[in-house]
Amino acid sequence: MLFDFGPGLSQRRPDVAYVSYDRWPRQRRVPRTQAWAVVPELVVEVISPSNTFEEVVNKVREYFRASV
Repeated sequence: MLFDFGPGLSQRRPDVAYVSYDRWPRQRRVPRTQAWAVVPELVVEVISPSNTFEEVVNKVREYFRASV
């Protein structure tokens, strides 16, 4: 599942994401598209040995800029 962080920020596919009912109401349908129009409250990224320090730092910066 991708999250669209808006203009100027890319779409991210975190390993795990939490979106509360405050940001995505319970009765609202989950889209069948790749990106949801919501920023999650929490994301988890699993770091693998192939990830560089710069890649990880850039992801974290993007998440913070998007108010994750």
